[in-house]
Amino acid sequence: RERSRGAQRKRTRAERAARLEEREREASERERGNGETQGRIRDLALKLREKDDDMSRERKELEERLAKCDECEGQLTSWQEQLDSLAQILAARERDLDSQGVRSPR
Repeated sequence: RERSRGAQRKRTRAERAARLEEREREASERERGNGETQGRIRDLALKLREKDDDMSRERKELEERLAKCDECEGQLTSWQEQLDSLAQILAARERDLDSQGVRSPR
């Protein structure tokens, strides 16, 4: 009887040790999985930060290009106004010459 109790205790200890070992293995796998997940999260955060930096740089470049376009548009408008003014002056001058009987070469 004592031998069977001793054997039973050994089995119980072995079972406990096996369960403990299994739990430790599972915990280790979870930690490794968490580490991999954390690594993926860090990689994703880095990629997002890089993408944000790229987009910010591109946005700044676009704003600069739009400002340059506005500047060019303003210059073109000014030139158009000058051309319109010159066209009016030339048309008036041509009318004056026509009224004086001087023909303009065409």
